[in-house]
Amino acid sequence: MYSFNKITGHADTIKSIKNSIAANKISHAYIFNSDDSISREMVVQTFAKTLMCEASSVDSCNDCISCKTFEHQNNPDVIYIDSEDKKSIGVEQIREKLIFDINIRPYQNKYKIYIIKEADTMTESAQNAILKTIEEPCEYAILILSSTDYKKFLPTILSRCILIDLKPINIEDMNKYIVDNYNKKIENVDIYSSYSEGNISKLENIINSKEFTEFRNELIETTRMFLNLNIENIIKIKKFFEQNEKKYEEILNLLYIWYRDINIIKSEISTKHLINKDKTEELNHQATELTYAYLNRIIENIQYIRENIKRNLNPKLATHVMLLNVKG
Repeated sequence: MYSFNKITGHADTIKSIKNSIAANKISHAYIFNSDDSISREMVVQTFAKTLMCEASSVDSCNDCISCKTFEHQNNPDVIYIDSEDKKSIGVEQIREKLIFDINIRPYQNKYKIYIIKEADTMTESAQNAILKTIEEPCEYAILILSSTDYKKFLPTILSRCILIDLKPINIEDMNKYIVDNYNKKIENVDIYSSYSEGNISKLENIINSKEFTEFRNELIETTRMFLNLNIENIIKIKKFFEQNEKKYEEILNLLYIWYRDINIIKSEISTKHLINKDKTEELNHQATELTYAYLNRIIENIQYIRENIKRNLNPKLATHVMLLNVKG
């Protein structure tokens, strides 16, 4: 059931949305952006449902006909547009479901809402097709573009939409979500919260995943090779990165968390701040083997790649340079 009070995190965004609804300052076009598809879907659906609610409140009442039909996805004034299992949303879909339909007034609601899923997959022609609708909107029409990467939209689209870019959920909210929804002890949830990086969609993929557990153990085995970067170990580390090239960013994030924990141990900070609490023995062992200077080189080089990975870095070359820099 879609309701703002059921959404984990995003408190500032929800507050802003509620204020806009209360003040009746509703735009005709929005972009909701996040790679966390679960959170994004919750926010988008709750926003649309609340706008349709007959109670005219800042959250859906769940009792009126509009709310009930919305939950069953048969509200006649809510139109969904998606890629229909294709790689992109084409201009014909936009014309059929939006352009040719938008002049028909709402059947029973104040608004007529068009929700375009995976909107960043729209072709350039499709984006141009909705541009006039955004520039000259019907008084009752609201367009909601749900996307993973808003930078794929044309500048003309971006400049005419309200962009709501959902940030990662903080670790406290993620911890509570895990405890409330999964059979996990509170002392172990930091591992899942940190590895999922405030992203519920990522969390869903890893929390009960045998594959993730095996991958994490293999990664920790790889960290032992950093203790002695001889030719044999460098080759093994490169091979691990190459075999898991599709998980390159995930590897970097896990490594960063691992060495962050070692830094905590070496700095004699309280172990309650450790994320990999279940691997304390291994962390302690590596902490005694690594000097501060060597540890800092590892962390700095991992962080550099993490910050620049979106700039078309070659993963193989980046890994090679990182190992050379760490080895010194």
